[in-house]
Amino acid sequence: MDTSEAPRPVGRPKGEPSTVLNIRLPMTLVEKLDRYCDRIATSTQPSVNRATITRQALVEFLERHTPDIA
Repeated sequence: MDTSEAPRPVGRPKGEPSTVLNIRLPMTLVEKLDRYCDRIATSTQPSVNRATITRQALVEFLERHTPDIA
C-alpha cells in the first residue's frame, strides 16, 4: 500500500449544514453522469464525483428556474 499520498477528505462538504438525500435514477442516467465525471476529472478537476456534479447541477437548475424564490 502506497502511504505517500495525502489522505483524501471524507464526510460532509464545507459550508452550510447539509443532509443526505437518496434518489433513484435510471441506470442510463447514472452511466451518462459517470461518463461526464470521467471527462471532467481528466481535463479539469481530479476530485470530481457524482455527488459534486449532481449538487452543482441542482443548484444551477433551481437558480435558473426559480429566480424569485430565496
